[in-house]
Amino acid sequence: MAIIHLGNDNPKNPLALDAQLKKMLLVIGVMAIVAGGMYIVRALWPVALRVLSILSPFIGGLILAYVFNPIVSGLQRTLRVGRAAALIIVSVVLAWLCVMALSVLIGLAWEFQETAKGIPQQVADRLGEWWVRANSFFDGAQGDAAANGAQAKERIAKMLENAAGDAREWAAKLFPSVRDGTMMLASGVASGLDWILSGITFLIFAGLISFYSLLDMHKIPRIARILTPVEYEERLGYLARRLDEAVGGYLRGQMMVCVIMGLLISVWLLIMGMKQWALLIGCLAGAINFIPYLGVITGLTPAFCWALFTGSMDSASERLVRLALLLAGFAAIQAIEGFVLQPKIVGKHAELHPLAVLFALIVGAQFGIGGMIAAVPIACAARVLIKEYWWDALSDQDRRRNSP
Repeated sequence: MAIIHLGNDNPKNPLALDAQLKKMLLVIGVMAIVAGGMYIVRALWPVALRVLSILSPFIGGLILAYVFNPIVSGLQRTLRVGRAAALIIVSVVLAWLCVMALSVLIGLAWEFQETAKGIPQQVADRLGEWWVRANSFFDGAQGDAAANGAQAKERIAKMLENAAGDAREWAAKLFPSVRDGTMMLASGVASGLDWILSGITFLIFAGLISFYSLLDMHKIPRIARILTPVEYEERLGYLARRLDEAVGGYLRGQMMVCVIMGLLISVWLLIMGMKQWALLIGCLAGAINFIPYLGVITGLTPAFCWALFTGSMDSASERLVRLALLLAGFAAIQAIEGFVLQPKIVGKHAELHPLAVLFALIVGAQFGIGGMIAAVPIACAARVLIKEYWWDALSDQDRRRNSP
């Protein structure tokens, strides 16, 4: 009786194929479960967004408490004070930082005001340039009239007729645009006020929830130990510490990187001569840099437009030099983040390959900005769980077999 071995050249080890087949089926099953879970989450995402909007102050407060808990605990041990005293000190410092942030916002509002004041002058300058060109054109036309009056008059009359038609067409398009723009401006102001009030309410509730959570957060490990069975206490405690090191370290490290990147971008734009918008673009790029790779792009896009379309440089070569310097500076900032800040501050906790980060961002982008923000922390937690329950459980022989 012939025995057919499908893909197995070693008939002495008939179980080798079964073991590999089980692993392949396991991987396929896990991928199918993940894909199905993503489909279900995407289908229920509108409901989840509604629930998240209701619970967002609690989630934001708990995240803030989780991020600042090591600071409060370290201050408590260093100063040998009670938990409440350490929390009050941290709260005062954070309040001072909020005041500084408010002063920055006031400065940005002043920059907007100064820019708005300069717009009429810029328009006047452009109109002056067009007027000079028009006068030179008519002077040339008058010279032609001296030589050939009939031809020059016909040319001027045709030009004026075309200009009048263009003016009527421009006015017909302008007035509806002005009307729609006024309505959009009024709607935008109302939406902006509503957004500001919602943001202030969110910050107040999130701050209160964070304060009371930090006040009792040191009790959570003791409660978790009480609720955990004795036989699982050591393993789950080790896993919780690893998760805290990975996710918490990433969050705190990425916040530090965001601050540094915002400062670097602002300083470089100031060096390049952007005085009014440098701080705004730097703050915006630093905040968005919490999503990896997007901060520099966010800062580069308006800076590129500024370098290309503004300034008093008439020579194309001068603009190209400024663009080259701007791109070189942003490339250097990106290199500092990629080779210094991320490995030294974030990498030692996250331990994620750049391809894994990109994959996590692509998956998170399916769920919007919130998904992109949460993608990398979730990937950090998934790496810890996979390493703990699957990779470390493999024998050395299986690990060598599966390695390229």
